[in-house]
Amino acid sequence: MLSDTTEAYDRGLKFAYYRECPTIQEYVLVSTTYQTVEVYRHTPEGWTSYQAYGPGENIHLTSIDVHLSLAALYELSNVPEILDAPEGEV
Repeated sequence: MLSDTTEAYDRGLKFAYYRECPTIQEYVLVSTTYQTVEVYRHTPEGWTSYQAYGPGENIHLTSIDVHLSLAALYELSNVPEILDAPEGEV
């Protein structure tokens, strides 16, 4: 799970460590700000595959052949579907 305090580390140095591990096939980031999941996949060409999932979509973790809905993942959480930005901000 990504939190405000660890997101930079999870996307940066931590992911760099995991990319060096030959047995890791997927790296999954689950947002706690709004309902989104990012999956990075290792392919024969390297870490070249990226997929982002949002509300209404089904997540597929190919390395373990698991399918789950994003709604089920966030079902008991208070995480909003979308990030509410103040008027005029993106």
